Parts: sequence; structure tokens; C-alpha cells
Amino acid sequence: MNKNNKKGRGIRLIITIVTACACALGLLAPVSVSAAGSEYGVETSIEADAEMMEVAERAAKYDAAAEEHAVTAAAEEESIPAAAEGNAISGAAAEEGEKPDTAAEETTASDRAAEDPEPIAALPEEDALGQEVPQDLSEAELLADEAAAEEALGASEFSYVSVNGGISVTGYNGTAANVTIPSSINGKTVVSIGEEAFRQKPVTRVTLPATLTSIGRKCFYGCESLEVVNLGSCPSLKTIGEGAFSLCNSLAAVRIPDSVTLIDDDAFFDCSRLEKVKLGSKVERIGMYAFAFCDRLLSISFPASVKTVEMYAFVQCDALATISLGSVKTIGNYAFAFTDPAALSIPASCESIGVGAFHDCSELSKVTLREGLVSIGRIAFANCPMISTITIPNTVTAIEDGAIGCAWGWTSESLVGASKEELSAAEITPDDAEQLLEEWKESETEELTGAGEYLKPNQAFIVKAFRSDGPAAKYAARYKMSFQKIGKSISSCSITGIKASYNYTGSPIRPVPTVKDGILTLKDGTDYTVSYSNNVDIGTATVKVTGKGSYGGSKSVTFTITPYPIYGGRVSAKTGSPTYDYTGHVRKPVAVVTFNGARLKAGTDYTVAYKNNINPGTATITITGKGRFRLTSELTFKIALAVPTVTGVTKKAAGSMRITWKKYDAAGGYQVRIARGEVSKNYTIGGNSNLSKTISGLTPNQTWRVYVRSYKKIGTKYYYSAWSVKQTVKV
Repeated sequence: MNKNNKKGRGIRLIITIVTACACALGLLAPVSVSAAGSEYGVETSIEADAEMMEVAERAAKYDAAAEEHAVTAAAEEESIPAAAEGNAISGAAAEEGEKPDTAAEETTASDRAAEDPEPIAALPEEDALGQEVPQDLSEAELLADEAAAEEALGASEFSYVSVNGGISVTGYNGTAANVTIPSSINGKTVVSIGEEAFRQKPVTRVTLPATLTSIGRKCFYGCESLEVVNLGSCPSLKTIGEGAFSLCNSLAAVRIPDSVTLIDDDAFFDCSRLEKVKLGSKVERIGMYAFAFCDRLLSISFPASVKTVEMYAFVQCDALATISLGSVKTIGNYAFAFTDPAALSIPASCESIGVGAFHDCSELSKVTLREGLVSIGRIAFANCPMISTITIPNTVTAIEDGAIGCAWGWTSESLVGASKEELSAAEITPDDAEQLLEEWKESETEELTGAGEYLKPNQAFIVKAFRSDGPAAKYAARYKMSFQKIGKSISSCSITGIKASYNYTGSPIRPVPTVKDGILTLKDGTDYTVSYSNNVDIGTATVKVTGKGSYGGSKSVTFTITPYPIYGGRVSAKTGSPTYDYTGHVRKPVAVVTFNGARLKAGTDYTVAYKNNINPGTATITITGKGRFRLTSELTFKIALAVPTVTGVTKKAAGSMRITWKKYDAAGGYQVRIARGEVSKNYTIGGNSNLSKTISGLTPNQTWRVYVRSYKKIGTKYYYSAWSVKQTVKV
């Protein structure tokens, strides 16, 4: 920030503080303006914006600190001759055999070299601490000694303490403008830089170790000469502490590493030359005043990880023209007040916009609010004269005083001595003007008392919303602004919950859709209605969603009704019998196929094919879906030789029997079996015309069991029927 800017800011802050104090002491009475008691509920800026006082007080505190820093720097400049004199004395002491400090020794040595330069080769080799190196050391030993000496030299410039996990640097004792903080001291890893370690040091460039995990509170506070610091090279850095880089007025660019999750309060407060900031991918919260008063910051882009932007985080970043809010959830009070974007898109993730969050953004002309936003804080977009219209999402339930379409008016002090016409022309609000006119009538020549700015609604401002009974309409009526009810087309909404295809059921298929406007889930019957067409038979069916209430238009989604699988579920198939007699001819038993209990029609709903349906064995019926049905199903049935029907088993004579049976046309012959106990005898009768068998020579008076079966030779294989039912006879 240049001196003129600081001066102007200081004057502005002083006026604000003085005014606040005067009001607090009762020297100036704050004026509350309301219509008919409380219609507008608009307070003076001092009462309505107590939060802004914190900005003023904090800025004043930092300006005072900067002034103190300037005084300290001047004192340090005055002490330089004394330090030089001390160095000279130390040099003299060194010539007498006393050991001077390192800085004095280097100065004296360089002075001697300038007076009487000698070839370097003529001097004995020395390490970084001035110790002579023995000539017989190995190269490895020399390198190790050099590394140790370098670490010791670096460590000597810093104050430090041991902490859990390593070393914390607590102070810088050197005078160099370019500083490199070592990654280890005394063999321990440097993990942090402590509170105020470099406060107001005249460093220009600081190289941080990759081992760093935290930067403490006000660590580099007031380092006005600091131009470069390599935060991006610290992959383990987690936090940047409160006020860590406040008032670093030469710092132009900062890259926050991906490991950082928190940028604490005031971290880069009033870095007046900071133009570029790159946030790491894991930053979750940006603290209060973190980048406040960074006058040259041009743009900021939040990664998806940022959920919270605290109050005043970017307040008065005058050049901030591009703001990308990522997936932020909460925008704090005055977080972006007095910035300079032309357009602003609030993401669907954002639920609340705080008080004065974008107050006094003079170039802001377009604001996009998305479904998901719940509340808009008081004067959130006040004093943004380029905004003439705004659309309020359905999800917004609260719009606080002066949130949109309002500007700060004049103070009542400027009305002293004004005419009634001038008072009327002021047009804060009609009711405010009327109240002030009444005061003027009563006092005539007396001065009007009170101080402070007033919210002056822009009655040409257009508030748009989808509902005429919601908070947006009520806000517009309260401030006498124009309200437009807009019908959002259902075509811009998403419809889910409908599968690409459904199986034919024989009944209407009615999938239930889910309709969303952004993240807002609409209600069936309130925001839309649903109708169906062609949703019974196979083919393409349609679901039509028609807007209702706040939504107009319609949107259709199609799905396919596919043939039902013929092989299971609601489909069943069977034949009249599981077994059919062998005839020597094709057997084609009828398959009965039903769906939901209703019989389907062969040739229309399915086709039938037979396999292995001539010879004895297992035959197959293949049923293939057709039309409304798909795929195939198989039935099996048996083909077997018929069992002969035995017509008689009689005793012919003592020890003799005669057996007769009916003819089986498909048989190749017959077999007769007689059995008694474990003893059995088989008799084969060739040809199918021989239908009896006489068996003699049996022991008289014995009872025999008698069976008959048919057989058939097909090719080289014999097939047999089952045995007939047992018959008995006593011979």
C-alpha cells in the first residue's frame, strides 16, 4: 500500500472510530429510522454495522503497530554507528589475542584483504568456522566436516528450542537479507518457526526447509522488505499461524502447499503488494482478516476443499476482480466487502451469505444464486449500484434487512438548513422523508440532531423468485421494490429414478420419477404432475413430467418395455403327461404355457420345437418366446415301450401254466418271467403276434409269480418296457 492510500485509510478509520466513540458517549445520538414504528427496521450504520467497527479497530491496531515498527527501525538505524564502533573495538581485541565474535572477525578480515590482498593459495585451508583443516584428511571426511561446519554456521544465526518431533526456530540473530533456515540443527529436524521469530526483521528472501510443519503466530509480522518466501516447497506444512505474514508489504506472490488445511486469522493482513495467491488443494478454512486490505490482490480461486471463509477474510481487497468460490459452504460477515468483481456466482454448496459479505462492491453487476442457499445476511449486497435485478432460489428462507437493492444514503447532519423540497428530494424512503419533514416542521430553525448513514432502497430494483408468497416477495414488498414471479421451466430440471427398460408384465408400468431443480427435490402434486403413455405392451413407453405452481413447461423421459423371459417367474409350461408310449412315430405332446395364470397362444406368444421325440428315451420340447415374451424354455418328457396288458394266467395241467396278453403294435416281441422265491425264469417270444406262452414241467402244487414286458430292437440296441403287474398261479 502506498503512503497516500495508508493516509487516506487512516483518516477514514479515525473518522469512523471518533464517530463511534461520540455515539457511545452520547455526544451524537444515533438515529433509528422506521416507518410506522418498525416496517423497515433500518438502523444507522453505526448501530447496524457494529461489525465494521472491528475492522476499523483492527486496522487502527495494525497501523499503530506499523508506526511503532517505523520508530523501531529508525532507532536501529541510529544504533548502526555504535555497532560499527563495537566491531572496530572487537577487531582490536582480536589483534591482542582476544577472540572476537564471528561477524566482527569477518569484517576485520575483509578489511585487511582490501588493504593488503594476498593470493588465497598462500593461506592455510580453513573450514566455515575458521578452523585450519589438517591436510591428511580423506575427501569423505572433508565433505562431512564441511557439512557439519555449514550446519553449525547456519545454526549460529538462529535461536531455537527443542520441541516434540524436532527443533523450533524462535528467533533470527543474523543480518543477512537472504536467509536460509536449515532443515536440521544439532542433528535434529527443524519442524516449526515459532511465534514472532522474524518479527520486523529486514529480510528480503527466506528459504524455508522442506521439513517445516508449522509457521507460528506473527512469525514474519512486519517484514516490510520480504519479497520471496518459498511456502510451496514445504510439502509437510499444515498451518500458517495468526498474523504470520501481516504487513509484509513487499510480498508479491504466495503459493500455499497442498498440505496446508488452515490459513489462520490475519495471516496475510495488509500485504499491500500481494498480487497473486495460489491456494493448496486441502485448505478447509480461511481465517478472519486472512487477506484483508491486500490492495493489489487481483483474483482468488478456492479449491473444493474450502468450506468456510471467515468474516473480513478479504475485506477491502480493492483490486480483487475475480472470485471463484469453489464449493464453499459458509461466507462470513464482510468477507468480500469493498472488493471489485464484475460478476459473482454463488455455488450450490453455499448455504449462507453473511452480513455485508459483498457490501460496497461497486463494479458488481451480476450475481447468480443457486438452489441450496438458505440465508442472505443483512446488507450482504448493499451499496452495489451496478446490480439492478436478482433471482432468489426456492431454497432461500431468510433475507435480512437491506440484503439486496439497498444503498447507504446521506447523514442527517447534511440536512441542517435544508429546505423542505431538498428534504423531499432526498428520498431515503418515503416514510423516512416524512418523519424528517415532521421534525423540520417542529424545529423550523433548530438543527436536526443525529448522525449516521441510512439504507436507501432502490425502488427500481427487481427481485425475482418462483413463488409469490416466499421471503423474496415479502422482502420486495417491505422495501417497495419491484417483484417478478418467474415460472421456471421443468425442462431445466433433472429427472432420475426411471430405468432404461422394464420387463413386460401385462399391466401398466408406472416408474416413479425423482425431479430435482439443482439440489432442490421438487414435490409431486405441488411442483409437477406425472403422466404415462404406451406403458403396457412391449416397445417404448413415455413418462411425462408437467410443471405446476412455480414451474412451467414439461419434460419427458422414455423407457423400453421388453419381452418377459419365458423361462421362469410368472410363466409356466407343462405337457399332458410326463411319459408317452413308443409308437415308432414322432410324438408331439401339446405344451400348455401360461402367464399370470392365463394361457398363452402358440404361434403368437411362443413357438415350439421337439427333439429326440421318436425312439424310447428322453425327448425335449423347446419353447421360444415371441412378441411380448423372450428367450427360451425347455420341457422334457419320456418315450417308453408300452407295458403289455396281461389277459390271463391259468393252470393248464399239473405242473403247467398258460399266460396270455394283449397285442402291442410297436413291440418287436415279448418276454415272460416266472419267479418263485429267489428263483426266476425268463422266456422270450419273438414277433408281436404271438400273444401267449405255455410253460410246462413245473413241480406241481407250487405257486409262481408271473410278469410280461415288451421289447424292441432299434439298430443294435434293445429297448424294454417295464414289467407288467404281478400275477400269481398255482400249478
